[in-house]
Amino acid sequence: MDPHPSEIIQPVRTVWVTRLGEAYPPKYTWACNSQEIESKRAIILQTRKLADGRDPRRAETFLVDEGKFLAAGEVFKEDESVVFRDDATNEVVGVVMRNLIDNPGILEWLDHRVKIACHERRNTRDPGYGVTIGYSSGPRKARKLKWTGPYRVVKATKVVQSTIENSSAGAHIWNEARKRLPQEVVHDFESLAVPCMGFNSDKHEKEGPYAVHDGARRIQKTGVYGPPSAVLGDYYARFYHKETNAGRYVVSLTTHRSVAPDKDEGGHFYIAAYGIQIRSSADTLLAFN
Repeated sequence: MDPHPSEIIQPVRTVWVTRLGEAYPPKYTWACNSQEIESKRAIILQTRKLADGRDPRRAETFLVDEGKFLAAGEVFKEDESVVFRDDATNEVVGVVMRNLIDNPGILEWLDHRVKIACHERRNTRDPGYGVTIGYSSGPRKARKLKWTGPYRVVKATKVVQSTIENSSAGAHIWNEARKRLPQEVVHDFESLAVPCMGFNSDKHEKEGPYAVHDGARRIQKTGVYGPPSAVLGDYYARFYHKETNAGRYVVSLTTHRSVAPDKDEGGHFYIAAYGIQIRSSADTLLAFN
């Protein structure tokens, strides 16, 4: 079900970008925005116990030269919505959409859902919290498409309720995102030969009812269900690594950022192959290839 033409919100602008000969910031580094941050974090990264013994230690820090981005005009501020296209291939290489949810009450509910899911489910080995909801391809040695688990010690009735709430959160984010994303990104997700993240995993429904919360008010909606899988994180961090993905694009939404807008504490997003820095802020959707 494509969005009705009247629902599609056009992006503010398109920026044509050139792929760099070498990525900036470089691959396999932790990008730091100041000497103070680099000095503080380098010691921790070099000496802390590895979260997963199977992973190599990749603890190099790299002090980002903000002047390089500013000189090239490739710093995108907290209020800028942009589609990035490769100037040689016309391919969408990234998207930033500000104020996607555009409702403080619903955004607060989504952020609350993230924190609850991180508490209820078994965490990854990495710093912070990172949990998967929806479908999973299974463990490395026994690949199989299945609904994710496991939970911590949670009552069965609460598992059902959490599944419904998580699915509704995913559906709302995706229905808002598909109105604003370039259609080639939307079609990449919706052409996947895997089920949507509906709350009834047995029926594999592509669309149906869901509900969101704005404070004490429960709002009933109908729309498509979200992509099959999502990772929810709270202060989550992991070194540069690769994941095998079913489609070409990944979409993320920042539900909360505790740093004041007038302070630059880092945590920004980089499309390093094109030397682009996207400033972090709450209620920001990112899509990247």
